[in-house]
Amino acid sequence: MKLLMLSCWFPPPFEGGSVVYVYELAANLPPGCVRVVTTHSEGQVAFDSQQPFPTWRCWMQWGAAPGKARQVGVFLLWVAGILPRLPLWKPDLVLAGDIFLSGLVARCIKAVFGIPYVVFVYAEELTMQIQRPASFWQRLRGWMCRVVLGSADGVVGVSDFTLSLLPALGMEPARGIKIVPMVMPPPPTQPMQVAAVRRRIGLAPGQPTVLSMGRLIERKGQDNLIRAFAMVLASVPGARLVIVGRGPDEARLKALVKELGLEPAVVFAGFVLDTEKAAFFDLCDVFAMPHRQLADADTEGCPTVFLEAGAHGKPVVGGRAGGVSDAILDAQTGFIVDGERPEQIAKALVSILTDRALAVRLGARGRQRVLEDLSPEKGAQVLMDYSQAVLATKGIT
Repeated sequence: MKLLMLSCWFPPPFEGGSVVYVYELAANLPPGCVRVVTTHSEGQVAFDSQQPFPTWRCWMQWGAAPGKARQVGVFLLWVAGILPRLPLWKPDLVLAGDIFLSGLVARCIKAVFGIPYVVFVYAEELTMQIQRPASFWQRLRGWMCRVVLGSADGVVGVSDFTLSLLPALGMEPARGIKIVPMVMPPPPTQPMQVAAVRRRIGLAPGQPTVLSMGRLIERKGQDNLIRAFAMVLASVPGARLVIVGRGPDEARLKALVKELGLEPAVVFAGFVLDTEKAAFFDLCDVFAMPHRQLADADTEGCPTVFLEAGAHGKPVVGGRAGGVSDAILDAQTGFIVDGERPEQIAKALVSILTDRALAVRLGARGRQRVLEDLSPEKGAQVLMDYSQAVLATKGIT
């Protein structure tokens, strides 16, 4: 079986849950089984040379500049670059890593060559088509979404919540399969590396620490986490909140910290390299991201970062929105709270920070779940089995 995986976002860098998700699936499929098609990225030559699969990249970067003209341009370049190569590549099945570029190209491939395709869905791209106001462009995107899903031979969703959205767009969830985001078991972190990170951000050894890691955007809920942390300090004096990431909300969040008088209890660590992420997870006592669904229906499909924290044996606190129940097992690996209510966030954090036995139990269960159920190898095997089942319905073996 030969698979052609299309994805508008692909490493480097490893930034964004869907980017890591698609990569881990591709990297763990059997050697020689998959070819990846994606867009230009800084550092791609060295990265691609180390991968177990061949990669074809369009010279134009997806989303490098605002405007729909670029997106249309990338789509046309993909079609012009891919279609002539298909007789050479000879894929049995196309895997579309997203709807609005990869899915549309996969639909074109099927129309011209009859090659079936499976599309990956996450959540926000579906909820925003179902619920947001219908401008001309939004109606057009909704039409494209329905065309891609309506012609798809299968769907991979990251959570039960994601699959539950399909009927509103004309597809039955039974035609899809759930593959929860996978997490690589982390290698042991060197104590010296953790100590170096502590010194750099001004943390004392043993200082109670809450970590939040992700893009600084409204739906991640860092603002309400900051508000909650003011309450946490009343019960856990000397605690620190470390916020890792970058994004458009950074100035607003820093202003909120200043307004609440939380300096220096809240530390903004900025963007960190993949090689340092493990040290940040290891130095914290609890990981928190009280995400929520926004008014325009933007939400999380299945926040992988909770699973990454679990892999490090850390308890987690997340918002009750999107596919969180596939990322956090409530009261088993952490707590699910209302991300719009800082008092709920604070209560969950204080309970973990003040009860060591509880923190250890939750963290241990989170790590056990990752190691036993959510390895990339298992996720890739589920995708292989599902791909074979899709092809079998087409009489292809």
